[in-house]
Amino acid sequence: MTESEKQELNGLLKERIEAGEILGHDRQGKGFICPKCGNGTGRSGNGLHFKTGELLLKCFSCGEAFDPLGALQVSEGLPDFSSTLERACQITGFRPSESPAPKKSNGKGPQSPESVGGHNQAIIKPKTPQKAPEVDYSGYFEECFARNDGEYLKSRGISEEVQISHKIGFDPKWENPTSPKDPKLPRLIIPTSRTSYVARKAGPVSPTFDDRIRKAGGLHLLNEETLNDGADSRPCFIVEGEIDALSLEEIGQRALALGGTSGKDRLLDLLKGATTPPVLILALDNDGPGKDAQDGKRDPSTGYLDPNDKGLYMELLSRGLSVFEADYSGERWTRPEKPLKDANDFLLEDRGAFEEWASQQVELTRAKFQEERDFYLSESSDALDFFDRETDRISRPVPTGFQKLDRLLGGGLRVGLTTLGAGTSFGKTALTMQIAENMNRNGQDVLFFSLEMGANELRARSLSRLTAEILDAPHYSGAPASTFSDILNYRNLQNESQRSTIQEARDLYRTYCPRLRIIESQGEFSVEDVRRAVSRHRRLTGRVPVVFIDYLQVLHPLNPRESEKQQTDKNILELRRLSREFETPVVVLSSLNRAGYKKRPTLESFKESGGVEYGSDIVLMLSFEMKDDYFIETTDEETGKKKKVYDYDRAKRETPRSMLLSLLKNRNGNPTGVVPVWSYAKYSLFTERTSEESPEH
Repeated sequence: MTESEKQELNGLLKERIEAGEILGHDRQGKGFICPKCGNGTGRSGNGLHFKTGELLLKCFSCGEAFDPLGALQVSEGLPDFSSTLERACQITGFRPSESPAPKKSNGKGPQSPESVGGHNQAIIKPKTPQKAPEVDYSGYFEECFARNDGEYLKSRGISEEVQISHKIGFDPKWENPTSPKDPKLPRLIIPTSRTSYVARKAGPVSPTFDDRIRKAGGLHLLNEETLNDGADSRPCFIVEGEIDALSLEEIGQRALALGGTSGKDRLLDLLKGATTPPVLILALDNDGPGKDAQDGKRDPSTGYLDPNDKGLYMELLSRGLSVFEADYSGERWTRPEKPLKDANDFLLEDRGAFEEWASQQVELTRAKFQEERDFYLSESSDALDFFDRETDRISRPVPTGFQKLDRLLGGGLRVGLTTLGAGTSFGKTALTMQIAENMNRNGQDVLFFSLEMGANELRARSLSRLTAEILDAPHYSGAPASTFSDILNYRNLQNESQRSTIQEARDLYRTYCPRLRIIESQGEFSVEDVRRAVSRHRRLTGRVPVVFIDYLQVLHPLNPRESEKQQTDKNILELRRLSREFETPVVVLSSLNRAGYKKRPTLESFKESGGVEYGSDIVLMLSFEMKDDYFIETTDEETGKKKKVYDYDRAKRETPRSMLLSLLKNRNGNPTGVVPVWSYAKYSLFTERTSEESPEH
């Protein structure tokens, strides 16, 4: 057997392992039990896992590593590699190529076929590796069907009518064709094609033997023929288990069963050849493995999304398919105690509610698909109408609440990417939160992704700003507004007037905070996490939010192996795409490079400025006014020469700070401009000022 054939055989064995054969699943259901030390059966239940894109299983308990052939040898106690290869071929039906027998030399050089053995012999050429022909189980299915009384599935809510439509049978002493050593147990036989079936334990799962589900024959999915029914047919649910698919059929819906999360590769292969696939509704199990398979896996040590496994939903979308996710936001799916895990759970708990939920998913999906198709057809049929829509879309700005800035931008922020840069502690987070809340007050939803500061800290700063606004702090000579510390210490404040103002600020905040959602970073946050959050908000509210991200340099890269510049450029590109995908403004904050602190605002002040300069539609920069009398003379440590530098410490101590909000780029309006502002840092408050205005201390 050649090395390439061994590799192919290992790949076939991996499919069998992922289907629950050869090695049992660990207690978490995410990995497999170690055949050497039994890791995966203990309390944590965390066993072996395949490394993404590799044919290698690693056990962190005993330290052993196995390829699928090695795992088979240890699992079945096979004496040597030769017998392991033979057993692997038996399990998978793989046929290796045949090599010609070595020819004996007579010392006279090469011999012709006629001279070997004294008669004509054909030279045997290697055959192309091929799988054994699939077995036709039709007769076996009829025998099992005749023995099935249907009682077990009836206890799971599946009627006799549905069982008959699939010829579900029963085998009292089923023998695993790929593992004869397994106990012969009574099994339900669920045909998935003429040449394949699922053998399922008809009762409680054994605590000592992973005996619930086994598969036999070729790799086929239950109801895979529905993938050619066309987009105008009833949408098709994609679920994990066969009984979940039968549960949906029980209430008149169409469903395809993956047979576990490992069946997604088969689904993707089938969809490659499907000429008219239906609209799909992803409804994998409402648990860890199901969510990983649907939305992508995360590295447990870093929390990063695995770039090699973006999840079935994104995989299907990337192939141009019409796919939507089932809504699991209801109380039954999210309750703390025993939330629903799958379709069969719902059927058994409340059939009427299950029917209503499934019908809602179908109707919502049809409406979304029709909207998507109508837009696509109108976009294709009338380019002028499309231009009119684009013009109208671009002409709808979202005001920032700063009048001079809005005039400079032609009304406010539009669809596209806006980058706001500033130095450390200049107040860029406070400014963007103030802009976000100004939008909320005008009825606009906002998602604010805070990758460093906590949500409660941001809310406390907002309340501080509101107390300053209520008291008109810049011009008020009475009791001061409340600082961030005052807000946190609210219960211990003795000044009743101050407490009353804070309560007024809280009441005001409640009037618009339902339209503001602050999302803290849990681990690392990527653009894909942002995209999912925006999609979820639109799905649950029917409204598209303006997106703020604080900030660019801590946004997790799509590819950690790339340089910092490449990472920034790609994140900028993806944020711009996200803005156009959802037709909403996206604002991302950015830090500056060291040189940016020492000179007046320019595009070169941004870290990795190429991506910001070319990828952003609008670039703003918040900076100190750099008054002439704030420059101090100092000595350059390297050259010993005298030079003048700006005294930032002095500028930061001022109340208010004299600052500039500079427009450095605007793709769709005034190319540049400056808005002078006052910054009341202790209240997180910004106000616009006139050129003649002087601050009141």
